[in-house]
Amino acid sequence: MSKTRDISVIGGTGDFFMSRGVATLMTDAFEGDVYFRLCVDVKLYECWP
Repeated sequence: MSKTRDISVIGGTGDFFMSRGVATLMTDAFEGDVYFRLCVDVKLYECWP
């Protein structure tokens, strides 16, 4: 498993309607196959046509 991973954020509801962005997942702690802890940093950009 890599230390960081970027995933895309598309859409949303309410205040986040029409939002786009990137979420970066960072592995903070990892013990075997069962326990892990993630730190998530989300950057959203509102896109209005």
